Amino acid sequence: MNADEQVVRDLFAPHDPAAGTRPDPERMDQARAGIQTGTVPASVRGGPARGRRPLLLGLAAGVATLLLTGVTLYRDPGTAEATPPPAPLSVLPGELDDAGEELRELAERAAARPATAGEGEVAYVRLSRWNLTLSQDLDTGEEGWGIAPVDEQVWRSPDHTGRVVERPRPAEHLAGDRGPIDALFEPEATEYEWSHPDEGLQFSWAPGTLAEDPDTLRRQLAEGDGIENAEVDTAEVFYGLQRLYQEMPVSPGEQERILRMLAEDDGVRLAGQATDREGRTGVLFVAEDRLFSEGGTLQRRIMFDADTGMPLYHETVAMEGDTTDIADGSPVVNEYVVLVESAWVREVGDLP
Repeated sequence: MNADEQVVRDLFAPHDPAAGTRPDPERMDQARAGIQTGTVPASVRGGPARGRRPLLLGLAAGVATLLLTGVTLYRDPGTAEATPPPAPLSVLPGELDDAGEELRELAERAAARPATAGEGEVAYVRLSRWNLTLSQDLDTGEEGWGIAPVDEQVWRSPDHTGRVVERPRPAEHLAGDRGPIDALFEPEATEYEWSHPDEGLQFSWAPGTLAEDPDTLRRQLAEGDGIENAEVDTAEVFYGLQRLYQEMPVSPGEQERILRMLAEDDGVRLAGQATDREGRTGVLFVAEDRLFSEGGTLQRRIMFDADTGMPLYHETVAMEGDTTDIADGSPVVNEYVVLVESAWVREVGDLP
């Protein structure tokens, strides 16, 4: 655990009734003996389903387990019952404001950032995610939950080869029916490679093809999702950016164009200063999303470095709708991704 992570956890601890919870070794042994685990592919809307990283689901007698990718719950700190901790994002309170001026200033800072020559054509991205598993005993109705942080490294090559390595960390904030969660999330790395265009995690946009024209760039980011609307919605653009930043490094020039394009979009709102789980501080922007929310409302959020304009992390929050039922109507963070590192390298498997 790094120092920044410890500081953030310490800040959250007073508001988290389960902060001191630790796995029961006897319960873990019982769970391991009585549970069967398997793998299922996780599909991502707009991306190829084949070759996606495996997500663990556990089924034992009388127990049902549900895995929600990148989910944490938020509930009022005054709530007495044990609930998942607040979302790892910390935002200074304030109203959403017009974002144009701030985005244009960030664009200037991005443009002033020295360009670094890539050492190759393979895109390397290292991410940090949070996964929440909810479980319920079918006989007793007892509910449980736990958060499983995952570190992920992905290499993508223009020749359609690549690799993904996942390193789960021990589950945190376990509560309720903990047995299935204790057994499912062991800190063992998994690795998957591919070598065919129809396999693995391919580029949604060919490297170096982001448009110069703002209107063309806006549509390019949105239609990378395969959606062709007469008008491009801000949420589609944000969704495209979330995927872009997870797939490849962006150059200072590309990031400048992206920020200037966002500055002309009235649907982008400024949330202010924010701090992520890694202790990094930046400027947070949000867009409301009703396209992918299945009758509810989402907020797509992206944080940029205040000094360089480069992306630091993104998350998607269910503000209202069926998903928030599991948090008694409170917002539910259904995706949280820290953009730890990205670079161009020579070969799949190389590190910057």
